Amino acid sequence: MVHLFTASTAGIMTAKNLANDIKGVDDLAGKTVQTWEGYMTSLRDTSYDAVGLPWDTNADTAAFVDNLRSHRYQALVLDTATIMDMASHAEHCDLFPVGGAFQTFDLSIAFPPDAPDGLISNVSTSMVRLQTEGAVLDELERVFMHGETVGKMAGIYGKGLDNAHTCADALSDDAAGGNALTL
Repeated sequence: MVHLFTASTAGIMTAKNLANDIKGVDDLAGKTVQTWEGYMTSLRDTSYDAVGLPWDTNADTAAFVDNLRSHRYQALVLDTATIMDMASHAEHCDLFPVGGAFQTFDLSIAFPPDAPDGLISNVSTSMVRLQTEGAVLDELERVFMHGETVGKMAGIYGKGLDNAHTCADALSDDAAGGNALTL
């Protein structure tokens, strides 16, 4: 079983290196990439040709992946969490996050107008703690991006557990900050 996994992973990594010349953000220059239409303003001053596409449904998400597989676009530029999730659940383990983060931005949580002040304060305190205490973020990444939870989450997407573990294990730690997805 170990030999089969090692051979499969080596084959995936070899195919990745032979089929793709995109290793990081600098390699996107002159390439046509797809992104969510909401990111177009942020990407307008780049050296690559970004095409904004809708991202409102699961069909739109599937279209992003289909566009990569059909070579219509050379990469997909989205937020890191989405890229990592798509790569770890790829049906054929053929999607790879590349490079480092393009931009850094913070996300927010919205509360209804009648939310208790204590709840908002507690969530804010917890979020600051997650950002400032590196060990907490490292643990969350270990469990949810590289660990056993990745395989458990595969059931949500209708993929087999073995496939989810293979794809997740094939992702390198260097790719964890990537915001581009390629074949």
